[in-house]
Amino acid sequence: MNHAARYALKAIRASITTNMLMDPSARNNALYAINCCWEDEAFGYILRDPIDLRLLTLPAQHGALRIMQTCLPRFPGHVNDVRCIVGFVSLLSSPHTEVVCGCADALFPLSSIVPGFAYAMAKAYCNLIAHTPSLQTENMLIVFDRLQQLKSAIMEGSGMDDMATYVLRALAVSDLVVQQKVLNLAMGLLTPWNVKSMVHFLHNEKNAATATTEYCVMLEHAIQACNKKMILEGDMH
Repeated sequence: MNHAARYALKAIRASITTNMLMDPSARNNALYAINCCWEDEAFGYILRDPIDLRLLTLPAQHGALRIMQTCLPRFPGHVNDVRCIVGFVSLLSSPHTEVVCGCADALFPLSSIVPGFAYAMAKAYCNLIAHTPSLQTENMLIVFDRLQQLKSAIMEGSGMDDMATYVLRALAVSDLVVQQKVLNLAMGLLTPWNVKSMVHFLHNEKNAATATTEYCVMLEHAIQACNKKMILEGDMH
């Protein structure tokens, strides 16, 4: 939107707002259409310039989240745009807990409206943690609790069988509570097609020199759960 178009919209909005003779329903519809134009333009800026939204001020992060919540249902195809995913996950990993909570809460309605949203966010968030494991523990727990609740929506993703492995990458976080949340989510994503790769990953993780005794016990329990899954699948066939 160029400068002239923005100026025209401001003028039209001012005229509509002050026109008391205008039908209230028509006024509301017109103002809604203008607001959509502003929001769509702001959403376009996020996509064109995918900066790390975590670096914005707190009010700006709230504004970016509101824009994405409003615009994504109108443009569900953008869930396949890596810039959109990067933007939302950036907010999901914000240092501000209130922003993380807002994003986590937004996962529920957006996942029911935008096909593949939960899958895309879970994959991107776990991948981010694998490379940036120093996020605040409290915030990571909030996100993993939400992802656990969205497990069925995550499993609807087209690459679901690879998702468990992506989730396990988040074990890079050296916090036992977070690691248990990661394992719980991964175990809920087991399928007959990914269970063997899961066992292989977990064995490698257990054999790592940095694994503590308590962490090894957690991994062993997960391996046993995978083995039971394989036995049950074998009995069914």
